[in-house]
Amino acid sequence: MTTVRFAGLGHAIGLAAGPLVAMGMARFAYALLLPPMRTDLQWTYTEAGAMNTANAVGYLAGAIGSAWIVSHVRLRLLFLTGIVLTAASVLACSTTTSFALLAGLRLLGGACGAITFVTGAALVMHAGAHLAAGRATLMLGIYVAGGGIGIAVSGIVLPPVLAGFDWRAGWLALGIVSLAALVPAALATHGIGDGARPTIADAVAWPWRRLTPLAVAYGLFGLGYVGYTTFIVALLQLRLGPGVVVVFWIVLGLAGAASTAAWTPLLGRFRGGRGLSLLLALAALGGAVPVVAAGSAATIASAVLFGGAFLATAAAVTVVVRRAAPPYAWGRAVGALTTVFALGQCVGPVLTGALSDQTGVRAGLALSAVLLAVGALVALAQPAD
Repeated sequence: MTTVRFAGLGHAIGLAAGPLVAMGMARFAYALLLPPMRTDLQWTYTEAGAMNTANAVGYLAGAIGSAWIVSHVRLRLLFLTGIVLTAASVLACSTTTSFALLAGLRLLGGACGAITFVTGAALVMHAGAHLAAGRATLMLGIYVAGGGIGIAVSGIVLPPVLAGFDWRAGWLALGIVSLAALVPAALATHGIGDGARPTIADAVAWPWRRLTPLAVAYGLFGLGYVGYTTFIVALLQLRLGPGVVVVFWIVLGLAGAASTAAWTPLLGRFRGGRGLSLLLALAALGGAVPVVAAGSAATIASAVLFGGAFLATAAAVTVVVRRAAPPYAWGRAVGALTTVFALGQCVGPVLTGALSDQTGVRAGLALSAVLLAVGALVALAQPAD
């Protein structure tokens, strides 16, 4: 049994290469590239935010499309193809300065990244199907932690590249890392049953109204968190030296990776939406710190607080769904909630960027913190099962 369980964790660790690419390389690393791109290409904050909105729109399309695709195509093929196409979109960003082409590549990366993330999560669930619920949830936490590791890796890889070259070389470096991640991802998919077939339950109605507070809170999280992850580096570079910014980004990623494993066994103890509410409150606090304080210590505190909460929200939402919806509805419920989250993620960068153009980046980050705080309050309205 010990060997089987270790093998399951090994699958999760290898499959975590998916979020590393889909989230760390294709989504979050843009925050480090935004300042030099904005300077070189003379973008406004609204235009810079629109690049992440394009990525979020792609993610939304990928999340919606994956609900149908996973029922008709082998998960392993989709997962690995998603990584390859996501890596290709990242590499291609190094070849152009056209705003339209860059936005199109960001959209493609978002769509393929969503398919990568969804199919990877499904493979993790298949790999843990024979394990106890707690162990299977831990595997999901390890999988999501790949996104935090990706953030940390981008913080290690990009600064020396950007110091000697321009932002194009940064995209090239991220693309190479993404392609390298294909190796552990491919190895991890071996031996996992990945057949997906539509069932009669797919046509059965499910009690979606019961999850309305959760959906609204998750949408507010999408609105708020993406403003922070898009523009926080732009603010810090106006205040602090590049060394502190690099440390901040690496701490943010490592805190995000560690938090998913740390929070997983705890979230099951909360009733209703209290677990999600706590995570959103911590993220709001972390997002507010740079608005009111400018020192290095405050910056690192923000990374620990925000990083220690934002990636674990997916696990918190999953816990509520498992309790509030019947098993046949789990897949559709998570898909619907992910769609609401993605809608918020689409609006967040442009909204924050427009406010930043008018009143400064601090105001945009303050809005993000407020949205997260409101989400924490709304999550409390999710009834206990």
